[in-house]
This record gives sequence, C-alpha cells and structure tokens, in this order.
Amino acid sequence: MLRFGRSPVPVGRCQCAAVGRRTYSGPSARAGDAACAPLPTESPQETAPAAPLYDFSQPAPEGGEAEEDYFSDAVFLGDSRTDGLRLYSGIRPGGVIYHNGLMVFEAADRENKCIKGADGQKHAVLELLEQNAYAKVYVMFGVNELGYGDDQAFYDTYGQFLDQIRQLQPDAVLYLQSIIPVNEEVAKKYDGRAYVTNAKITEYNTLLRQLAEEKQVVYLDLASALSGEDGALPAEGTTDGVHFRKAWYQKWYAYLRAHTVDAETYFGSLPDPAS
Repeated sequence: MLRFGRSPVPVGRCQCAAVGRRTYSGPSARAGDAACAPLPTESPQETAPAAPLYDFSQPAPEGGEAEEDYFSDAVFLGDSRTDGLRLYSGIRPGGVIYHNGLMVFEAADRENKCIKGADGQKHAVLELLEQNAYAKVYVMFGVNELGYGDDQAFYDTYGQFLDQIRQLQPDAVLYLQSIIPVNEEVAKKYDGRAYVTNAKITEYNTLLRQLAEEKQVVYLDLASALSGEDGALPAEGTTDGVHFRKAWYQKWYAYLRAHTVDAETYFGSLPDPAS
C-alpha cells in the first residue's frame, strides 16, 4: 500500500531525498542534528473524466459561416423539399438523393420509389447512397409521414435508417434535420390534407431530437429557424403551405452554413466501437 508524507527521521540524522536541494541548520539545532527543509508532499489527485466534445442531446450550436465548398462532399437525402433546396437556395452539394413524396419507410423501396442513377438504372435511396463516399450526410424526412398514424414505427424505422447510413458511410458526419413547419391555412387551400398539422410536426420533432441523441448524430433545429413566432411557416415563405419560396430555401441554406460540426469533434465524441 502506498503511503504519502515524510518517513520518520531518527534522532541525530537528517534525511533529504531531493538531490541538489539546499539544506539549512539553525542555531537551535542540537549537536549532530542537521536541519533540512521538509519535502513537499503531493496529495493524490483524482482525474475527472473528460467531458464529451459534442453534446448530441442538444441542437447544433451556431458557429462561424462555413465556406460554400463545405457541402461539395456532402449528400442530402429527402423528399421534394430537399429537391427545392438544391434548386433554389444556391447550395452546391456533392449529391442529392430525393423523390417526391418519399417517406423514410421507403428508403429501400426500389419498385415504388425508385430513383434513376448515373448508370441509368433504377435504385432505392440506400442503393444510390452506397455508390459514392461522402464526408457529410444530411437527412430530412417526416412531412409525408404525418398521416402514417404510428409514431413508434416512425421512430424505429428512422433509427434503422440512420444505422444503415452509418454502415454505408462510416466516415461521414451525420446530420439529422428537423421537420420544417407548414402553413396550415395555405396548405388546406391547395390539397386539404387535414393531417398536415404543426402540432404533429412538433411531436415528430421531439421524437427526432431523442433519436439524434440515441444514435449520436447532429440535430439541426431548422423548425425554430424557419418558423414565425407562432411556430408556423409564415405565409410569405411558402408557395403551397408546405414548400418554400426562394427566400426561405436561402434561409435554410444559411442555417446549414452556420451550424456545422467538424469531423474531428464529431468522431472524437462517438463511443469507441471496441469498448
């Protein structure tokens, strides 16, 4: 057992363990005794565990604006909203994999939600994702799932989808984007889908934030950034209550540029697979 402090010193002797340390004796020292300065003792220090570099339970914090080429090695997965980001925001990503009306349940569906690849063949979302390597993957699903009626299935399927992305793109930073609210009044005038509500979007975004923490992916709170004070998509920001006008796609892009996580921080915060 380790013992800390000074060892007993026999009368008439002085033991100094510090090499080259100056020793002093005073006039009151007894004959034959050598006075030496006591050695400082160090108390054992408890090392606090290192704090995680990134807190996956919180939305990505705002930082400096990323350069436009930051997205040149990124791929975006989603539905027609994601395609609108590609068309109208000014972003130039490495890839966009989308299908109108696409749901997360259909990511592996080659028959009903097939996408033509560069080879001219029909592929599912995951099949296309496997064809190239990316440094960042941005995901947004949920608005088409609002009427699905099974929240647990939505959560579980989305989680499996994120696991599959991580397997296919192990070197990529994964970003999970929240569902951007709608304008219910405008949406009803176009298609009358009563299940497309901001109340349900809020419920789903709560699930997505939990999922981001569970799966250790970066959560992007676009819902707060693109909605008004009432939590809804402003009428001036939408064409049909669900999709956006150019200015709002540009707001989306600006948010992405200001909320990035570098790869070293991201991967340094993930648990060791071997542990």
